[in-house]
Amino acid sequence: MAGHYKFWLLEDPVVAQTIGIDTTRPTGDIYVVREANPHFNKAKAQASIFGFEYSSERLMTGDEVVAAPDEVIKKLQELSFNAPMICHDEMKFRKMLLGLPTLLIYCDPNIHGRETYDKIMRAVGEARCKMPLIPNYSADRDPNAAPEVMFVVSTCNKLPPIGMLKKDKPQALFVKMGRES
Repeated sequence: MAGHYKFWLLEDPVVAQTIGIDTTRPTGDIYVVREANPHFNKAKAQASIFGFEYSSERLMTGDEVVAAPDEVIKKLQELSFNAPMICHDEMKFRKMLLGLPTLLIYCDPNIHGRETYDKIMRAVGEARCKMPLIPNYSADRDPNAAPEVMFVVSTCNKLPPIGMLKKDKPQALFVKMGRES
């Protein structure tokens, strides 16, 4: 998940209030502040910063973090995995292949048009909401459970180890890495 999150310590009460963070609480709360985007984050914008609309939500209190640090990791993974991931270059794509079956959609807005790209992003966002990815690393996970599927949208057609995709039209591929593939 490296590269998906940025962490800050926020001490300025004016900035905190602008983005909806409660500074009257004890320290240690974890908030997710992200762009209000109709494809991935349907939460209503709470602040406009440099022309972008942002929302924030408290993911865990400081007390919850201390009491259950493994739950913090799980919640961050679920938050990350439950939005379609976007890559713009082959190196990022290579790092994203976590061994999970992956629905890969290639669409470059500069080639296929912004309208097509937006339609694909909207459809992938809706699909991810209907099929949330819930990481389960426990030994008692049902071996017959449906496999988790990661959704990736790529604006790049050069995707190792898959190879070069034709640029003429958007494409969707289902990629399964590993011994069974």
